[in-house]
Amino acid sequence: MNWPTPTFTQAASAIVESLARAIPAEQIVIAELTGSMWVKQHASGPLHHAVPPTMNFADEVSAEFAAIRTPAQHHVPWLFPHIDNPVAFAGHPITGRSGVVAMLFVTDSRMTPERLAEYDAVVASQAQMLSTINTLEHEVQAERARASEAQALALLDQLTKLPNRRSWDRAVAQEEARCGRYGTECSVLVLDLDGLKKLNDEQGHGEGDALLKRMAAALGSSVRGSDFVARLGGDEFGVLLIETPADFIPTTVELLRTRLMDRGIRASIGGASRSSYDDLTSAWHAADLEMYADKREQRGYAEEDPLPAKN
Repeated sequence: MNWPTPTFTQAASAIVESLARAIPAEQIVIAELTGSMWVKQHASGPLHHAVPPTMNFADEVSAEFAAIRTPAQHHVPWLFPHIDNPVAFAGHPITGRSGVVAMLFVTDSRMTPERLAEYDAVVASQAQMLSTINTLEHEVQAERARASEAQALALLDQLTKLPNRRSWDRAVAQEEARCGRYGTECSVLVLDLDGLKKLNDEQGHGEGDALLKRMAAALGSSVRGSDFVARLGGDEFGVLLIETPADFIPTTVELLRTRLMDRGIRASIGGASRSSYDDLTSAWHAADLEMYADKREQRGYAEEDPLPAKN
């Protein structure tokens, strides 16, 4: 059986409890370094000479932490104001990818340094274990972040920065499930840029790419935040009109056509509603056919040069 690796916080708490049973010391503490302060996170003991919740890095005791001393006696009235005699102290660093991140230390006003030194190897081994867990935890977090970024990129069209076909397929399936569960409406628009091939052939793909980016920006600014816009491939785009019945499709199509024309973009557009078909995928295919019908009707100017870009 593969047991899950504990988090650093879980391991730190467990180690303090374990050391408290193994070492007859008054205080066992893990203090994490936060900025310029040592912040006590885990502690065990009667606390009659309790370590303060925070200690400035420049303080005398913090200087001892930073120096990583072997067990010794220290007279630190600021840290232990109720103790007149020196206090035996042993500390070991807990490291991570960025260096020292915390300190595991033991203090006792009754022990001699020699007596405390008998437990030093145990304290050191536990600090090393926490260092390993801390490093692994950050490596796992970094790997998850990389995986999340890779997954996001896999669902993104790199040119337009819109969701891509894979993301569209996922959105269609999710919206189909939602419509089926709650009985809500959804409509689909398919848009195809007119004149893109001609532009690529005559002015180069750089101009064609610029047109695709303008199309993506225009669509993104023309639909509601709840709607879903994607580049389906080539010069084709799709829009999921969430909770939009069939009656709104003609108005939406003409509104989009006008806004695109205002930005110097010609496109053929088709739309269909889920309520008129078996499911959302069928409506999408119907919208695709409507788009081609619209393109045929506009053949008189569809293959002309795109309109000049407007600011």
